[in-house]
Amino acid sequence: MRKRPLKAQRLKARWILLLQPSWGIALQTTTGAVHQALALFRAAVKIKPDFWVGYNNIENALWALGDEEGLWRVGEDMRRAAGGRPGRAPEKYYQNSDDLT
Repeated sequence: MRKRPLKAQRLKARWILLLQPSWGIALQTTTGAVHQALALFRAAVKIKPDFWVGYNNIENALWALGDEEGLWRVGEDMRRAAGGRPGRAPEKYYQNSDDLT
């Protein structure tokens, strides 16, 4: 099996980051498929751990599912990934976890 060139791998990762969140939001809003949307959001954050919008999308999906504890955990994961608070993540992405406390 041939390995993809690094440039091709980066391009694929970039497209995944662009498409997965949009696909997830579309699923969640048009069909109510929150669990499938959540999987897409988590995959995007796994690819790019500093994808702050992705954390926010995960929190919104967990909020829709009523999983407040999961939402809080994701907020803590984002805070750690950002290097604390204030950190690299914009302050606006802490709103969901702030609303819980």
